[in-house]
Amino acid sequence: MGFIIRHDFDQLITQTDIDVLTGADDHILVEAERSTQLEVKSYLRARFDVASMFPDVITWTNTRVNTAGELVFLTAPNWAHQLYTVGETVNFDNEKIYRCILNTTSSGNNENPNNATYWELIGSNDTLYLVDVTNTAEKLNDTDFFTENDPRDALLIRLMVDLMLYEIHSRINPRMIPELRIQRRDDVIKYLSSVADPRKNIDPGFPLIDFGTDRGVDISFGVTTNNNIY
Repeated sequence: MGFIIRHDFDQLITQTDIDVLTGADDHILVEAERSTQLEVKSYLRARFDVASMFPDVITWTNTRVNTAGELVFLTAPNWAHQLYTVGETVNFDNEKIYRCILNTTSSGNNENPNNATYWELIGSNDTLYLVDVTNTAEKLNDTDFFTENDPRDALLIRLMVDLMLYEIHSRINPRMIPELRIQRRDDVIKYLSSVADPRKNIDPGFPLIDFGTDRGVDISFGVTTNNNIY
């Protein structure tokens, strides 16, 4: 998926409006995030460990091997009155995700996810989980294998979303971008510029680069330190 998931946009725009802007083509979101992430990194890489700031979010599937340390996202289509086969997952009551454990034989309510003969609860809808132990197809609500957790930086998400919305509007018509999107984008760029300047002494809480022994040795040759900054 990338660092950003669709529901990160919810405070600024509806999912329906996103589909209108992108033509329901998630590839457009992927490309907008790719270019936006490069832009953010260009401002921050001199001071911050940008390599660790953008963990990939991977969509959980029933057959994929989940490697310890990965961040997976659990979502599924809404349950419908239809037949299901073992391994299929559904979102029931817009809250919980269930996995089919026995092929259903009826499309009626008697075999809906509340029926434990056919379904098992595996986790919460639209939720991020950290993989604690490498596994395949274990339930995400099994704390022996997963921890419900979103370690992504909330400020970084907000900055990315504002920039991505600007990018998406630019794709439609660069001359008709809503003023709100322009202003929010300008605010983000101004903030990133300030954060990138160590003289501004702004601490966003991002992980700093650990220079270690590569920092070098400061050498002066009889020069008196001048504390004035111009």
